[in-house]
Amino acid sequence: VAKGDRVAIAMRNYPEWIMTYLGALSIGAVVVSVNAWWTAEEMDYGLEDSGTKVLVADGERLDRTRAAAERLGIATVAVRIDEEETPPGVDRWDDVVVPGATRPDVEVGPDDDATILYTSGTTGRPKGAVSTHRAVVQALMGFGCKTAIEGLRRPDEAAGTTGPPVFILIVPLFHVTGNVPVMLGSLASGLKLVIMHKWDPGRALELIEREKVTHLVGVPTQSWDLLEHPDFDRFDTSTLVSVGGGGAPAPPQLVGKVGERFSAAKPQIGYGMTETNAYGPGNSGTDYETHPTSTGRTTPILQVQIRDTELQPVPDGELGEIWMKGPNLIRGYWNKPEATAETIVDGWLRTGDLGRMDAEGFVYIED
Repeated sequence: VAKGDRVAIAMRNYPEWIMTYLGALSIGAVVVSVNAWWTAEEMDYGLEDSGTKVLVADGERLDRTRAAAERLGIATVAVRIDEEETPPGVDRWDDVVVPGATRPDVEVGPDDDATILYTSGTTGRPKGAVSTHRAVVQALMGFGCKTAIEGLRRPDEAAGTTGPPVFILIVPLFHVTGNVPVMLGSLASGLKLVIMHKWDPGRALELIEREKVTHLVGVPTQSWDLLEHPDFDRFDTSTLVSVGGGGAPAPPQLVGKVGERFSAAKPQIGYGMTETNAYGPGNSGTDYETHPTSTGRTTPILQVQIRDTELQPVPDGELGEIWMKGPNLIRGYWNKPEATAETIVDGWLRTGDLGRMDAEGFVYIED
């Protein structure tokens, strides 16, 4: 694997996912984060579109990618698969990964490509969103800066824990939320990360109690799953200080429910996208309780504007398209210059979402 080569990861949430990601980035390769829920046809498209050279996959994804990998000549490494089950021409992780191996001496710059994460493809084929190392790091720094500022604004609400902070990963690593703020955020801060192989609310409650989890980030439906689980009251969730969400608007009643049922946790929500490396306006604590329909205030390093159909900023409170600009944005879409030009205009990202922003800087997504 040489600098610039694409290394695709297609598996559930395993430690090997993280090891592959970090190993590939450290030698200048570009990580292609393959949606583990894709069908064989979608896998075929993603591997060919990205020009993948090496694929690292678990057994289930191996079955779905084998035909494409053979057709495209992609070297494949299988994770967590028995030797007798390994297809011809496929290497096993245990045979390839050598502890203590010397890392190649490769110079990796901040503006080199780092990752390709595929969008949902609701209007056609998924698009590969390309981020540089700088963009990913800026998003991480932005999250840290935002947390520090909120602590200064509302010191009485600063998330305090009785022990070391512990994150639980309840969303897929192939998704930008699991990838950047949860996985990389934990690594950058030296925090313990509890990895869930797949979502199971009962198992999550067990892990929260056993591992003394303090932070949880998922989609609103996952918070509902926990709160409505028949065994919720059997588990100690008192270590949780933050229950965050994104990916979909949270109903106002959920905000109040989180504060009621989790004794020490504050509700949070964020508005980020694959194209922003998950970073964007965020809402938490008292702000969230007093503005439950808002996705939060504008944030450090990221500018937000609401523009009309003439692409001009609108007055406070008026409806328009949400535009964002910052060093955390993707550089464009892989092999799609026209889509890039349509979406990123003069450094500004057209989100395609309709919303408004009030005089205090709170953003509201309307469509």
